Amino acid sequence: MTTSETSSILRKDNGAFASHISDMKLFPMLAAASTAAILLTGCGALDQLGAKTQFSVELPEKFELEDAVDVHCAFDPAEHSEWYDDVCNQILNYQMSVSIPENLKHSAAPWFIDSVMMDHPDAFWISTYYKSSTAKTTDFRFELNDKIDKDKLSEMHQQLLDKADEIISMIPDGASDYDKALFVHDYIAKNSEYDHPAAADPDVNPMAFNAYGCLIEGKCVCAGYARAYSLILKRLGIECCYSWGYPYSGESHAWNYVMIDGKYYWVDVTWDDMDAENDGGPAVVHTYFMINDDMLRRTRKSEWEQIFAPECSSTDLNYHVKNGTFFTGYDKDSVASAISAQKDNGCAEIMFADYDSYCSALTGLFGKGDIYKGIDVKSDTFKYYRDDRMYTLYFIF
Repeated sequence: MTTSETSSILRKDNGAFASHISDMKLFPMLAAASTAAILLTGCGALDQLGAKTQFSVELPEKFELEDAVDVHCAFDPAEHSEWYDDVCNQILNYQMSVSIPENLKHSAAPWFIDSVMMDHPDAFWISTYYKSSTAKTTDFRFELNDKIDKDKLSEMHQQLLDKADEIISMIPDGASDYDKALFVHDYIAKNSEYDHPAAADPDVNPMAFNAYGCLIEGKCVCAGYARAYSLILKRLGIECCYSWGYPYSGESHAWNYVMIDGKYYWVDVTWDDMDAENDGGPAVVHTYFMINDDMLRRTRKSEWEQIFAPECSSTDLNYHVKNGTFFTGYDKDSVASAISAQKDNGCAEIMFADYDSYCSALTGLFGKGDIYKGIDVKSDTFKYYRDDRMYTLYFIF
C-alpha cells in the first residue's frame, strides 16, 4: 500500500516583520509646543509622533514574557545516520527525487526536510515537495518554483556560494568569531530589503524564503534572512542554524541561534533590519544581536516541534553588553557618556536591563530633559526610536 502527500517548507515562513516594526515608534524632539505628526512610509510604516512639549513622555505598559517552550524533535538525523548524509548529497547534486530506505512516520517527514535545510541552507531550490511511502520506503520528489530554471540550477547554486564567499572575503583579517558574526549581520541587514508582498502571499516571490533571494536578489522575508545568515556563518566554521516560532503579534517568524566561544545566543537579522535610511532613520540596529532566552521571550515563543533550540543563558557577547551600552539602572551621567561616545556616527544605541530601569531612563532623558543637559543635541533635528519590549533607544542626531 502506498500513501502520498504534498507539502511546502513555506508553511511556517510567513514574516511577522511589519507588525513588529509598526510597534517601533520614532519621536522627533520638537520645540516646546509643537504637535506636528508625520507618518513615515517604508518598511513597516514607522510612526513619527510629536510630543505635546519637549518635556513630556509616555511610559509603556508592562508586559509578561512569552512562555518558555521545551522543544521536541520529530526527526533526529543521528538516528538515521545510515542514509541521511547520502540523501543530503543526492539533493545537493540536484536530484529532484530521492528515496529513503524506511517508512518515515507522518509527523517526521516534514522535519526531515527541515533538517536538510538547516544543515544545507544553500539548497534554496527545496520548497514544494511530494511524499509517497510504502511499508519500507519513503520517496520525496521536489518541484522547482517558477523562478528557477532546472538547467541553470547548478549555475545559480554556485552563484550563491560565490556570493557568500565574497562577503566572507570582506571581513577584516584577524577578526574574532564575534566580529565575523557581527559583520555578516550588518552586511545582510544593509544589503537586503524586507519583501512585504511575499510575506502576504508566498506565490508573489517564492525566492524570498531562501538564501538566494536574500543574498543575490536582495529581497526576502525572515526565512531568507535566517537562511542566508546561517549559510555564511557555517562557511566561516561558526555553528549557526535556523529557528522559528510565534511573535507576540503577527504570524510565524524565523531567526537564528549561534554558538560563539562555547555559548549559544539568539540573533534576529530581520528585526534588526530597519530599512528606514531613506526616511532619515537607521538601516540597521543591534537590538537582537546575541540575546539570551529572557530577551528573546520579550517578543516571541519558540515552536515546540523543531530540530533543535538551545538554551541561551549568557549575555557575555550581547551587543550592548559588549559595547558598554547596556544599563541595569538609569544614571544620567553614564547614559549621557554612552550616547555622546557614539554621537560622531550620527546615531547612538542603548539598552536597559528591565522595565523599571527603562522607564526611569525615559522619564529622566525626556521627561526631565536630561538629554539636553548632558548631550549637545539640536531639538529641531534630533529624533529617537524606542522599542518598549526590548527596552532599547536609538538616537539620530
